[in-house]
Amino acid sequence: MKTINVAKIQHYVPQFLLKHFSGGKKPQVWIFDKHSGKVFKSHVKNIAAESGFYDFEYGGHNFTVECSLADIEINASKIIKQIIKNESIGELTEEERVLLSHFFAIQFVRTKQYRLMY
Repeated sequence: MKTINVAKIQHYVPQFLLKHFSGGKKPQVWIFDKHSGKVFKSHVKNIAAESGFYDFEYGGHNFTVECSLADIEINASKIIKQIIKNESIGELTEEERVLLSHFFAIQFVRTKQYRLMY
């Protein structure tokens, strides 16, 4: 039986996106904590994420959507790298545009805030 390794810390903002806003040798970004008013730097692996965020139980069985989201992120990451390199979306194929559209649509509904609304 094949064992699938599922990330324990699951990001609602993909790390590959966060890295585009980082600086320095390590991919760190500045954080502003709205509740405490503190400002600090953190590695992108430690932010916009929670343990088991996409894990759920249904009918006595455990499931996750983390693996499916990871697949979508891999495709989107390649397309976004291409856009950054070319400084244009003009060379994207129709398939790439559809994949990127799906990725952006999913970004709207995969946040903690969206989950709390429902």
